Amino acid sequence: MLKVVDGCGDLDFATWVADGDDSGLEAVYRTLTGHLEKRGAVLLLERLLGRLDAAPAALAARGRALGSAAGAPPTFVDGRPCSDAGLAGLEVVAARPASADAAETVSFRGRPCGRLVHAADADYLGLGDVARLLESRPARPEEETTAAIELVAEVLSSLGWSYRDVQRTWFFLDHLLDWYGPFNDARNLAYTRLGVLGADRNVTIPASTGIEGRGLAGGHVVLDVLACRPRAGRPFAVRRMVNPLQNEAPEYGSSFSRGLALDTGSCRCLLVSGTASIDGQGQTVHVASFDRQAELTLDMVESLLRASGARLADTCQATAYLKHPGDLVTLRQILARRGLDRSPLVFVNADVCRPELLFELELTAMTTAG
Repeated sequence: MLKVVDGCGDLDFATWVADGDDSGLEAVYRTLTGHLEKRGAVLLLERLLGRLDAAPAALAARGRALGSAAGAPPTFVDGRPCSDAGLAGLEVVAARPASADAAETVSFRGRPCGRLVHAADADYLGLGDVARLLESRPARPEEETTAAIELVAEVLSSLGWSYRDVQRTWFFLDHLLDWYGPFNDARNLAYTRLGVLGADRNVTIPASTGIEGRGLAGGHVVLDVLACRPRAGRPFAVRRMVNPLQNEAPEYGSSFSRGLALDTGSCRCLLVSGTASIDGQGQTVHVASFDRQAELTLDMVESLLRASGARLADTCQATAYLKHPGDLVTLRQILARRGLDRSPLVFVNADVCRPELLFELELTAMTTAG
């Protein structure tokens, strides 16, 4: 099932949920392409989630559907389905260029890695699986984290951008429970060197997801990035979203914002980080109870959205990560009670950042300006 949410500003969102049947991916891409053409939009970020052995057929289907318009390759991450299917789903962020020549494929070291779009309200840059561009993979996973972040900064610099323009990151980490602490330490140090983490309160730390996953290129890290910055003369503001029910992640050593709100002249886009059953002191709560962890996670996300003038019903794209795929039936029941059973939501079987956490939810929501 392909669900497309036409945004109120420059961005549109498309989500395909495989629901146990991934045989129709080529038709999904053709439908998506037709919709984007009608909207005058182009692919900005694109992520396929599924078993790695399903990647060749999925990428071949994409290639047949898109042809010469394929552009930069999508990120394919080992986001295991909660069923026997090969794919869990497809997540796309699209942007509408302000003119016919206002979009370009970004290449680095001769390899395409993303898309730059100059839209009406802002400029947008999407980079996919940046770590695959590394000339060599460091042996230690935390060293690869550092190298991947520094490579993002290098790509941004080549375009006249900086890491301070980054609003959203996705880190997929192979066997993350073995090294999540060193990952946080490496990101903290890299962000400090780049001026993202430190004494300057005017600099916003990107919203982020750090979850289990592997990429096609091997290694320990898959990193996707969304950056944006204002166009001259257009209203644009980035502010940190504050959750009254949780403390800030840097207080317990993790460098990400709970969420960031992007306000343009026509739209407010809310980028909500991966959120789990963690209380106001940074402690895991409801250990061993999936139901209560899921309910509290939704409470946390809802609180974050309400503080920024939005609701769960404003969700335009979301990913749910379940430690145990057997909990999906329970999750669907909870989502139905909360009015989210028809939301564009991909379900993935993955370890969360702490062994006792059973569920994590990330989402993007959108409302009109003000």
